[in-house]
Amino acid sequence: MISYPIVEDTNEDSHIVQGDIQVPLTFAEHELINEVLLQAVNSFDFACPYGMFDLPIDSEIVQRYTMLENLRERFNILWSDRFTPVTEN
Repeated sequence: MISYPIVEDTNEDSHIVQGDIQVPLTFAEHELINEVLLQAVNSFDFACPYGMFDLPIDSEIVQRYTMLENLRERFNILWSDRFTPVTEN
């Protein structure tokens, strides 16, 4: 059995650079991320179909759901940008 060290930190973000990151993705990786985000949003919708709207806006569940929705939308826009418009000659 593998034993991993347990690290306790009173400020969990104290050692993380919190700037934006860039991750180049291949076509296949981008397709996979789109599918994963769609499944994550669908899972939230299945698990909390009505109760989420009763939660306060600062609830962690609402915040994560909103983040997933926003990421999915951004990745969908990037996906559509991969196609070049067809021009008629």
